[in-house]
Amino acid sequence: MYQQAINRGVCKLALGAVALLLFLILAPVAAFAQDGDQCFVEVDEGYLALRTAPAYDDDNVIAKLYTGDVVSVEEKRAGGYWWVYSPKFNREGYVNADYLVQ
Repeated sequence: MYQQAINRGVCKLALGAVALLLFLILAPVAAFAQDGDQCFVEVDEGYLALRTAPAYDDDNVIAKLYTGDVVSVEEKRAGGYWWVYSPKFNREGYVNADYLVQ
């Protein structure tokens, strides 16, 4: 009986460790970015627009960022758009944070 209790405890601990590992692997990395952190752009195809406003609009695109480009997170903002600095273009603007990874 004592051995069964130990086995159940070990199983619960192992399941908890697996759940934590899966969370860390599957959680979006950009969600952990802090102001001042550098992130990389990762898009499946096309580009990530650097914008003058935190909204999708063809008129507010000031630069095109591609997979592998680096940006510095200046301020995380609500709504999924973050204020970043792009050293490639020496400009600041908004990007959709869903396409940033550390």
